[in-house]
Amino acid sequence: MSFDDLRELTQRRPFVGLRLYTSDGNQLEVRHPEMIIVGRRTVAVGLPATAADNVADRVALLDLLHIVRAEPLERALPATDQGGQA
Repeated sequence: MSFDDLRELTQRRPFVGLRLYTSDGNQLEVRHPEMIIVGRRTVAVGLPATAADNVADRVALLDLLHIVRAEPLERALPATDQGGQA
């Protein structure tokens, strides 16, 4: 993924959470704009202890070349009937 493309996604207002897919098959979720720093070649992604946190528990450093795509995080899914009926 290019620097310009990822930077554009992270600077949108209002911010829309992202799921980043990497070349090794991993996925990282970015739910808050404060949890990602986009550099020319490297991206730092803050990883919270839980999805509800907006404070990083640890940080993943990624080479931009290994981010193969980014998708917006889905909104809350509608509740489904547990009995198998829609």
